[in-house]
Amino acid sequence: MKLQAIFVGLVIVALSLFFLSPKVNSLPVGANVTSNTSSNWSAAIPSRTDAGGTITTMVLDAQSQDDGWKGYVGNISGKFTLDDASGYSIYDWSFTVTEGEVYISRAASPSWSTAICANTTIISNEQNYFGMTAAEYDIINKTFNETIHQSFRVGVVDIVNSSCSSAFTYVNDSKYPYINESTPFQEVLLQTGTDLIYAALLETDNEGFHTGYTYDFQAIVPDNRTNGVTTTYYFWAELGT
Repeated sequence: MKLQAIFVGLVIVALSLFFLSPKVNSLPVGANVTSNTSSNWSAAIPSRTDAGGTITTMVLDAQSQDDGWKGYVGNISGKFTLDDASGYSIYDWSFTVTEGEVYISRAASPSWSTAICANTTIISNEQNYFGMTAAEYDIINKTFNETIHQSFRVGVVDIVNSSCSSAFTYVNDSKYPYINESTPFQEVLLQTGTDLIYAALLETDNEGFHTGYTYDFQAIVPDNRTNGVTTTYYFWAELGT
């Protein structure tokens, strides 16, 4: 039986960013989720009605949801604002987002100035937190098993191209035909101190995993497999023009 894992608890979100300074000297800021929808998949149950006294040869192909992961996809907008301490704007500047990242982490307050590629110890610690074992096929280091990605900046920290563990989420319901630094929907593992950060590099209305739908970002993150227990994640974004 072939077991194919796909996202569970897929969340489609629209993020908007405020109080930004230009990306060349800014830090990631908390993202305001303005809308979201969640969905997951369930298989149709096949059946057969065969006559008694027959032997039927069957080839079965089963697809099962992986409840140890969840996905986030969506679009993003932003603007620069000039505000007072109460959040009242005297002026703002809207712009079209052409580059940047969405960051996702269990940590509420990462130290962005210390961002580097996630090392094996940090990744292993995160796997232990979720109860993942080396024998499992869907652990973090078997999912983020590439070291290919474009260069980008986290605040004032430059992340060198193809230096960190990475993964590529699907386009049109399948793996992209080739993997290189230009392949869309790159997701990169970073760390700040002992905190693991998932960095989804932004696209501009690129066709995503669902044929006919365009997104600016796609990301997958682990979740707790215990029934009724879900993992809280925090979201930030860093945008450029």
